Amino acid sequence: MTAASAGSAFSTLSKSNEACKYGFKRTYDDLDGNEQEVLTELARKRVKKAAPKKISKPKKVIPPKPVIEVWRPAGGEKPTKRRKAEKLTDTLGLARLSTWRVEAFQEAVEKLIDQHGFAFEEITTTEVVHGGESVTDVCVKFRSELVAEVVKELIDGQMVEGRKLQVKFA
Repeated sequence: MTAASAGSAFSTLSKSNEACKYGFKRTYDDLDGNEQEVLTELARKRVKKAAPKKISKPKKVIPPKPVIEVWRPAGGEKPTKRRKAEKLTDTLGLARLSTWRVEAFQEAVEKLIDQHGFAFEEITTTEVVHGGESVTDVCVKFRSELVAEVVKELIDGQMVEGRKLQVKFA
């Protein structure tokens, strides 16, 4: 192998490659056979031990809170700004739901009220047609206002058929 002469294009290209590769410039006085030894010696000096990797703590993953659906109140949804104080009555409005769900809902509500040890007089339903969709308001009548108030406190927010109840006096 013949050595490139100093100042030649090959020598200039070699210098720029080494500058990029090792991050330094080297001056060549002559290009004889010992340049490889100098390069390997410099490369050994530049090799550093890798720093130990920092072990990062796993980030807390906060699962999103599940969205719990709520039954629409009996009588429909009314704006909260104009709500008047509820008057105590012996009837509780439980929910407004699709008419096809009424039977299953009534059975679930009966079980819920029986669980708490109360008896009701009757469950009334009122069907309302909204633009072709039939919805039904479900209300429960008790023997007195006091019983209705106690039952309201017990069952308000309970899960029935996969949704929470929003109980109000009807």
